[in-house]
Amino acid sequence: MMHTEDAFVRALPAGEWADVTVVNEGGLMGGGRAIQADAIWQREGGVPARLKCLVESTPSAGNTTADLLNRPRLERMQARLSYAAKRAPASLVRLLHVGFLPRFPGLLIAMERVQPLRQVTESLRLSPQQAAQLIRTLSHNGAGWIHFDICPANTGLTSDGRYVFIDPDSYYSIDAGRYQ
Repeated sequence: MMHTEDAFVRALPAGEWADVTVVNEGGLMGGGRAIQADAIWQREGGVPARLKCLVESTPSAGNTTADLLNRPRLERMQARLSYAAKRAPASLVRLLHVGFLPRFPGLLIAMERVQPLRQVTESLRLSPQQAAQLIRTLSHNGAGWIHFDICPANTGLTSDGRYVFIDPDSYYSIDAGRYQ
């Protein structure tokens, strides 16, 4: 039987991703339910990317896993993140691809690779101007979006110096007072 992470890497579309390295870092959906990898997206001349694949729950899954990773919920997440890729404010990390893999039971969320804020703050002190920029950027909600898991591990700094929310599956559109 093939290991889940190996099956995931083999299921990625040929020619779309290069230099794929699985870098699982635990988190809420660890234990094989979420696979994370660094890769190069071959489009646009090669874009450093973080891949996150949410593995669909199986019939033997526990209640929490079944609730979080059932197919209908993953389909709603795909629709929400596909919409976010086109219309979310600049405070969300750039989404490169959101979709189900044809030969693997999971939802692939590919995003621009960023440096997590927790690493930025460990390596240097933020100047007052950088701290103000961080607060302004991440507190802007005029576009009707909200992130439900704000913490240093879920925010990052892009290569061009912008602060963004990562963990896009915790990012929701607010429409008429309801989360979409």
